[in-house]
Parts: sequence; structure tokens; C-alpha cells
Amino acid sequence: AGVTYMLPTLSSYTLDEMLEARSPGQLMFAQKTMEELAEIIRNPTTKLQEWDQCISHNQMCRRLHGQKLTQGILHVLIAGSPCTDYSKWGKVLQSAGPTTAFFLILMKSVLQSLPDVFVHENVTTFPMDHIVSFLGELYDITFSQIDPADDCGFPIHRKRVYLVAHRRAVVMRRYKDIGFPEYVRQVQIKSTHKLQVFLSAMTAGITTVTGSKMKRLLRYRELFSNHNVFDLNQSPDARPRKNAADGSLQTLTTNVTSLWSEDAERYFFGLELLLAHGVPITEWAASALGTEMVVTTGVSNTAHCRMAGNSMHAAAVGRAIAYLLFFLTFR
Repeated sequence: AGVTYMLPTLSSYTLDEMLEARSPGQLMFAQKTMEELAEIIRNPTTKLQEWDQCISHNQMCRRLHGQKLTQGILHVLIAGSPCTDYSKWGKVLQSAGPTTAFFLILMKSVLQSLPDVFVHENVTTFPMDHIVSFLGELYDITFSQIDPADDCGFPIHRKRVYLVAHRRAVVMRRYKDIGFPEYVRQVQIKSTHKLQVFLSAMTAGITTVTGSKMKRLLRYRELFSNHNVFDLNQSPDARPRKNAADGSLQTLTTNVTSLWSEDAERYFFGLELLLAHGVPITEWAASALGTEMVVTTGVSNTAHCRMAGNSMHAAAVGRAIAYLLFFLTFR
């Protein structure tokens, strides 16, 4: 009698195996067209588990974003899918690349959890119409390409496309007359610890420097006496990047919150902190945040970056600008 072999199907693999670049599940993902994969993701019988074993971290990691906790809280999901396969600095494999798995899982997460607002950020060559094809029947969708220099007057050229998908009736019913500062305080975000630190730094001006940061500040003053803004998260001896030729502060490469202003004798906060990260800010947003735009020369961290402006991908920065973009949509 012959032996029957059961060939594995995509459903044979866990979500984590699909995302693991060297696994059979990932290879099977790569062999399917975007249309075939989209059909799998849209299927209502296909469900994501909230938690799954993560190969990268060797622990259980969250794969599905949480639901609203109470009726009065707005559920906002903000994410930037990997740009590796669409960036001009990569192989430009586009939808045939391995990061397609991450994008599709993100789309399934949105379809399954149905957040009130979904905000997505990526490079200008990323096909935002893919997101529209997944979510267009459920969400009102707008997207815009923004360059901090051309559009917002900040001297960092780093174009990105931001997409805002929202269930307008739900959002407008709950937050019709809310202002930006109140929005930041009231929205419940499934955030990382770093994001919480970043937001706290936006809303309070700290005027004291202690411990190792004081030692770094003294060293900065010794080495860069002609500058007036210092990143106290890092020692000035660890490959600092000086200010640009035109005297403007370079974009930071991490979600730094400890930017010390010599002129104000306090840490940056509010609009100042967002500008220092190269985040686009409109005049209305500046007024809402209650902080004047400032021109600075400074020293910033470049230990993990080759190109100015790469911090636009950092989670904290991407989410901070998403707050602004989302609320401005309803002004």
C-alpha cells in the first residue's frame, strides 16, 4: 500500500513561525502572491492569538493589540510596518520581500481588534493603497506625505507618508470639542515604557540635573562651549554629532528625553522636544502645545544611525507625531 504524505499548509504554522525569517512558514509566506495572502488575512475564521511564543525574544510576546478598556476611552492603534523592502537603501523587494509577513499580520490585527483610529507611517515608496484595500470598507482613510523641512520649516529633509484611518462617527461622538493637550491625557494607548517617558517629558519642564547627567553636562560645556543644547542621555565622548552647517540642531536618532537647554536652564519639553527629533509641527500644533518654536545649535546622539533623521522611525517619535496628525484631521 502506498504512503500518503500530508504537505504542510500556511495554517500549519504558528504566527511566530510565519514571521521568523528562516522558518518553513516564512518561506511559504514568500511563495504566495499579495492577493493570496490578503485573502487569508481577510478570512474571518483566521484569528490571531493575543500572545504567542516569540523566537526573537525567547518569551511570550503580544501579537494582538488590546481592545478598549471602557466605553469612554478612544482605542488608538499607531504603528509603522517595516520599510526594509520598500526603502531605496534596501533591495527594494517590495511585496515579495520577507517583511510582507509583518505587514499582513498588522492588517489582521487591525481587522480583528477594530481600533477607533489606526495611524500608519512608512517611507514614501510604501504602497498605502495596500492598506486601503484592507481597511477601506470599514474606515475613512486619508494619507499625506510630509517633509519636516519643506512643509514645516524644520531643517531636516526626511519625507514620510502618514496614513490616518478612523471610524469617524465613533471618534467625533466622543471627542468633538477636545483640545490637543486634553487628547494626549485622555486617550488610552497600549504603549511601551519609553513612550510613557517621552510623553511625560513633553508635559513638564524639569530644571534640575543630578548624578551622571551632571557630569555629562559639565563635559559638554567643556567640549562644546559654543552650543546651547546637549543630549544628556549620552556622554559627549561617545561619538557625538555636532550641529549642521547652517547652525540647526540635527535630528536625534533615539527617543531622547534628556535634552538640556543652556539658555532656558531646563530640559526641553513640548514642541521643543518634538522639533529636536525632527518631528513635523504645524503652527496650530505649536499654539496648542503652548511652546514657541526655537532655533538651537546642539550636540546629539549618533551612535546607532548613519543618516540624519532616522529617528522618524523610532516608536516614540512616530506616535507623538501621529497624535498631532490624527487630531488635526478633525479640526
